[in-house]
Amino acid sequence: MIKRVIKIILEEIKEFFNELGIACKYLIILGLISFVVVCISIFDTELDATGNLVAIRTAFSSIAGYILERSTKTCTSSPKLLKTKVLVVGTFAVMAMIVTICAYVLDINVNNPSLILIKNLLFSSIGFLTSASKDFTGKDL
Repeated sequence: MIKRVIKIILEEIKEFFNELGIACKYLIILGLISFVVVCISIFDTELDATGNLVAIRTAFSSIAGYILERSTKTCTSSPKLLKTKVLVVGTFAVMAMIVTICAYVLDINVNNPSLILIKNLLFSSIGFLTSASKDFTGKDL
């Protein structure tokens, strides 16, 4: 059951990614790379010792903000577009929740800037998903 759901989600994301323009593809790739680096920096505090991670956190924040803002503006354009945006934002929300839980289990400092960024992404994603949840039913998935 879980494998089937994951397979469906991955197929939807792949289809969505293939329909994007080249600029959006670059933004998503850059966003994923910076997300991974930010997540790693939460657990390896030495990584931010030089302060270079500020640029990566800022880039990630800008890209995530663009995706969420763009999603909010165009949510009503078509049910298929809403569905794919929910899949993208939902995937980020699940990953952010997993990283946040791991950080709490491993007793990472709550003032860690990267952890704060991930938590803010989680809250924004939940807000988007909450507002989008009334726009379609579970039949679409």
